[in-house]
Amino acid sequence: MEKYYLSTGTDGATWGVQRPFFPRLKDFQILEDIAQGGMGIVYKVYDRVERRISALKVLNLSVLLPEEREEEIARFQREARLALSITHPNMVRAYRMGCEEGIWYYVMEYVPSEDLGEIVDRRGKLEEQEVLPIAIVLADVIAYIADRGLVHRDIKPDNVLVGYDGSIKLCDYGLLRQRKVSPSITSSGISIGTPNYMSPEQARGDEDLDVRSDIYSLGMTLYHLLTGKTPFESSSVTLTLSRHIFEEVPPVRQYEPRVSQELEEILLKMTKKKREER
Repeated sequence: MEKYYLSTGTDGATWGVQRPFFPRLKDFQILEDIAQGGMGIVYKVYDRVERRISALKVLNLSVLLPEEREEEIARFQREARLALSITHPNMVRAYRMGCEEGIWYYVMEYVPSEDLGEIVDRRGKLEEQEVLPIAIVLADVIAYIADRGLVHRDIKPDNVLVGYDGSIKLCDYGLLRQRKVSPSITSSGISIGTPNYMSPEQARGDEDLDVRSDIYSLGMTLYHLLTGKTPFESSSVTLTLSRHIFEEVPPVRQYEPRVSQELEEILLKMTKKKREER
């Protein structure tokens, strides 16, 4: 992972990739960086206020012009508030949000773990009896999200943590959104998410996503765990999205004959092109 530096001045925080940097925040001792996404970096920290190890997500404004920062800060605040509203035991908890010298952050539960993407990369594929308990937990999480009028929009193996104590937790709230949002927050016609796991409606850039989109992504996630691959993998993002929209998902037993017919039928229903059929 690339290391980042940060400096603060009259125009707030600025970022780059020239030398390692750990932001100095009075409430936290930065221990290491553990994840980096499009607009944020997650650190493992010692929280001096709560006196415990936590995860700290910091807003990364490096790719934005100064006039674009206000909107991105609003997005980050919205993400943090939604994360703070979540109390499901199988979702990573958020504790508080703050800002120091132009650096926006929120504090989360730290989970000593390996994600499912790493596990399947290492092992190739998982057995059905291993996948079924994971599927049940994630289905319950998706139902919880839907009951609160939310859509995760990025269900995938990399966002499912398997704790060293055996716990399963969904993480990454960067794309979590309410079903109805302001057009200034989400633009129509733009595909947002991870291409290999996107529902057809998400691939089209539809705004009116609901729980059925997350169900499709969960189906793709389970398919990956069982076979070691997703059915529409391609070197072209455009082609991958097009295949989600127009091609039927091949039966999972085409790639892994040991999967039961019952589970295959469930996956086929979860990944129907028309969401009313899922």
